[in-house]
Amino acid sequence: MTKKIVLSVALAFVALASQAQEIGVRIGPNFSTIMYEEDPEGKKFLPGVHLGAFANFGILGDMLSLQPEVIFSQKGVATEGDLLSTKTRMNYLEVPVQLRAQFADTYFMGGPYFAYLMNATTTVEEGSNSVSTDWDFDEDENLNRTDLGICVAAGYTKGIGPVNFFLEGRYSVGMRRLVDEYTILVVTVDQKDYIHNISISAGITFGR
Repeated sequence: MTKKIVLSVALAFVALASQAQEIGVRIGPNFSTIMYEEDPEGKKFLPGVHLGAFANFGILGDMLSLQPEVIFSQKGVATEGDLLSTKTRMNYLEVPVQLRAQFADTYFMGGPYFAYLMNATTTVEEGSNSVSTDWDFDEDENLNRTDLGICVAAGYTKGIGPVNFFLEGRYSVGMRRLVDEYTILVVTVDQKDYIHNISISAGITFGR
């Protein structure tokens, strides 16, 4: 199922990018966490990486454009306690669709994103011992593999010859919880857990 989704998204993006005025690639680190209604003790941001490609379609000259993207993005959360530490790493396929406004060498973007959770692993460490568990989406029907969120970004571009280099900062927040509300015996559990992510990208764009 995951392979089919990845292949379908990749083929759709290639077809879309063939009609774009500009295409590009990006790579960089992520710093993500999960926001709970009651945060666990010792919660920290988890570092990860992202890489992807995007296409740019002009709407109003060079000033306003639409920028769909396809990104592999590592997200998650870490906790550190006196006895135990945990890391939950989630690998997402993201499809942001951003409205981009360009002002000279600076640009600003914002818009929604859709994300599909390809796989996830939780690692629990106690001293020198560690145990890793892969998430089983078939066994636990309360886990959500899809997310819908909002992201905003700002960046700086520098043209050198026929290409443009850029550096960008982005913040995104998911609006769909990772785990749905569920009941154990007569107790209802509602974690209200949403992903927040800060990413820093460097990349290059090619115009047509």
